[in-house]
Amino acid sequence: MHPAVICDGITIAGIVLPPFEVGGTDYVGLACPTDYGSSWAEVLEVVGGKHPTSEVHCLVSSSVLIPSAMRASRGQRRHSLIERALKAGLSQAGAEDLIVDLRLESDQIYEDTQLHSQLLFDLRLAWSQRSKLVVFSTAGLARSGYRSVALAVSGRPNDCAAIDVIHVANIKHDKADMKYTKIIQCGLI
Repeated sequence: MHPAVICDGITIAGIVLPPFEVGGTDYVGLACPTDYGSSWAEVLEVVGGKHPTSEVHCLVSSSVLIPSAMRASRGQRRHSLIERALKAGLSQAGAEDLIVDLRLESDQIYEDTQLHSQLLFDLRLAWSQRSKLVVFSTAGLARSGYRSVALAVSGRPNDCAAIDVIHVANIKHDKADMKYTKIIQCGLI
């Protein structure tokens, strides 16, 4: 198994990530002890290689899926689902098929879509772009949302690792539905 990401241990926004390695078909729960928020967005971006550091080495093409609730959206243009899919490189037919498959509406505004539907949409876009690593968070999803994501992630391409940044208090709850191959416990400084 070739690694997708190697972490030598790092502190990001007060969250201490221990040394770890994720590769191949791993589905990892990265358990954070802080409340869901902007510090988690930083963790997602560093682990997914979008903000390179000397301690975290993302070795494959990756997609970092930051929920709209974690993003600062002031002044940013809102896009319909079809616009977002086309911007990600899907053909018109591919974009329409994806939207229909997820039981969404093509003119629906992405930011107004339920959180679990945003995540399912973004996961499918990442896999269509042949990402070898997806880094995301299921924080804030209802139980049915967890199950939908678990089903989608279990059907991901065989050569794509997945890292879900979760709250440490939800490990027992999430693990039953999410089928993580391992859980990495983070700490606080």
